[in-house]
Amino acid sequence: MLVPAKCTQCGANIKVDDELDAAVCTHCQTAFITQKAIHNYNTHVTNKIVLDASAQESLLKDLSTLAAAEERCEKLYALAEYAEVGVVALTMIQKWPESHLGYLWEIKSFREFYNFNTEKYQESIDWRVKLHTSASVFVGGSVRHPMYAHYQKLIKHLTPQQLTQYADVIETAKKIFTDFQQALSKFVAKCKKGHAINMGISLTALAATVLTAVLSAIYNLVGLEIAFIVLSILVLFVPIWFIVCFTYYNAFNKRILSDTYTL
Repeated sequence: MLVPAKCTQCGANIKVDDELDAAVCTHCQTAFITQKAIHNYNTHVTNKIVLDASAQESLLKDLSTLAAAEERCEKLYALAEYAEVGVVALTMIQKWPESHLGYLWEIKSFREFYNFNTEKYQESIDWRVKLHTSASVFVGGSVRHPMYAHYQKLIKHLTPQQLTQYADVIETAKKIFTDFQQALSKFVAKCKKGHAINMGISLTALAATVLTAVLSAIYNLVGLEIAFIVLSILVLFVPIWFIVCFTYYNAFNKRILSDTYTL
């Protein structure tokens, strides 16, 4: 049976089958233990601030107008229901794509934004880096923060007066992009370095095995002198191999560090 639950990772309110041991959040795609998510929801509801009648009525309004949608976002944001703010914001973007409000609230629903200038901020940046770093990054995929697309559209729809009005949001977004880029560069470089070390150890072991077999065969067929000559020739290729690997590694890091935002 489907029952209400709250994602243990992103905090989104979801429905889960209480007969299953685990499930995946439809918002952040994170796996969780079903009973923990149900307990998380029950605890949150129990400790939730009770709204007054007018606030409850506001939250239940149909999103038939832009003003009603904005009002719902404001109420949800005050309750720290950021995942729900993001859902309403996406609805606003779909229904009123020419308004800046949907993009504005979508930006504010990101955990990096609402945790800005708090002790959880760096944790939020690191979480986003790990969430959005995939194999595509290592082969030239996009490494930009997912909020960046909404930021671009927000700027596009703002008047000069609104640019001043929302200056704090804009500057916060820019800082988040910079911090995300730096954290991502370090994370990817660390992963790449670890991968290179593991690959180097594996290739070295394989090469040593193959070389031993080849030299043994040559020694048995033509003698020690020829085997020594072959070994000397192969050794000459070792520095060339390391130079190629080092050049590739530096080129990779340079690409990551140069893939910056156009603000």
